[in-house]
Amino acid sequence: ELEKFYADEYYQTQQGSYRHEYSDDELQYFQNEALLTEYIVSKTCNSISLLYDIGCGEGFFANYFHTKNWDIKLNDISEWGISEFNPHLKAYLYQGDFYSVCEYFEKKDCLINLSNVLEHVLDPVGLLKTLGSEVMSTNSMIRISIPNDYSKLQKFLMNSNDAVNTW
Repeated sequence: ELEKFYADEYYQTQQGSYRHEYSDDELQYFQNEALLTEYIVSKTCNSISLLYDIGCGEGFFANYFHTKNWDIKLNDISEWGISEFNPHLKAYLYQGDFYSVCEYFEKKDCLINLSNVLEHVLDPVGLLKTLGSEVMSTNSMIRISIPNDYSKLQKFLMNSNDAVNTW
């Protein structure tokens, strides 16, 4: 049921953080996330040039690394986001629940991106253990982000009119 919901409804009905259109500020924010990640990787493990983007959504993060000639492998339950925003990346997409496609993600030096994914997974600890044992090598890195939606800080900023776009 969960897989069907994410594949058929979540992305297409603009639930969560997915939209049919993004502002220039939002697109710049996505670009900045990738720039910062690239900088950290270059300072800590410069040999990595392979991205595994699990829960890639629209593919903005992956597209940045694709333009830098990194090898990429993408995973998402739905192909809607990639098809709408970065259709040139569809050839790199392994659609489905990660466990159903994990065999395509070899154990190599890689950067794994989990951007706004763990809050949607039934067993986040199990996913992290699988990535650690089946996909990550000694020199791999993992980037994890989780949403700040409805946190005390966000509510404070919104209620005090100190911020409009707390994302």
